[in-house]
Amino acid sequence: MATKGKGKSAKGKSGGGDDKPPRPELSDNGLKRVAHQAGAKRIDRRTHALQRTGHKAALGEMIHTAIILASNDRRKTVNSEDIKEAVKLRGGRLYGY
Repeated sequence: MATKGKGKSAKGKSGGGDDKPPRPELSDNGLKRVAHQAGAKRIDRRTHALQRTGHKAALGEMIHTAIILASNDRRKTVNSEDIKEAVKLRGGRLYGY
């Protein structure tokens, strides 16, 4: 008798399957790319940890604002309009949108 549904390998919401390892937050090359786009020619390697925490904090605040905007519209899904509005509320500029 064949079972319907998730198949053999899926374990449901309990997470009993093989999980992927967590992704790195922002690699050194990613930090270099951001710094070069901002206009820096060189950055010190010892500042990478500080930059990572700064980027993570700023991104967390931005996402938190976008979630609040979506919940005020009685939605559970954050869309690109929420992100654009969150950037505008935080005083940033977003080019190309």
